[in-house]
Amino acid sequence: MLLEPGQYFHRWDHEKTPKKKGGKVFIAVTYRGEVECHEGWLSHKQARRAREGGEQDETAAKPPRPELTGPMQNYVDLHRHAAVRAAMLDHPAVALRLVVAHAITGSGLWQVRREPQRAVTRR
Repeated sequence: MLLEPGQYFHRWDHEKTPKKKGGKVFIAVTYRGEVECHEGWLSHKQARRAREGGEQDETAAKPPRPELTGPMQNYVDLHRHAAVRAAMLDHPAVALRLVVAHAITGSGLWQVRREPQRAVTRR
């Protein structure tokens, strides 16, 4: 890590750590052009993280992005729900059994109210 010209490397703020275990190289350049290399050091915070469970690689791949955005997932869910409703209209006996099962068991999913379904938009 290259420090700004004139910026000092403070050993009291770092811990000696082998480069194999994640230690970094700090290069300090004075205003007169002198160069000092400090090999195998980590800040106290980074060293503590490394001791407590291993620090994840900074160069590790980013987590994969979801296949669909939030609004697009909402759109797909609305269409799935509409498809299930249409299938229930074609099979009224199954729909009746489903309603009776929910009524008998006292399911928390059993509610009688207007359906507030709508597409979610972000602004």
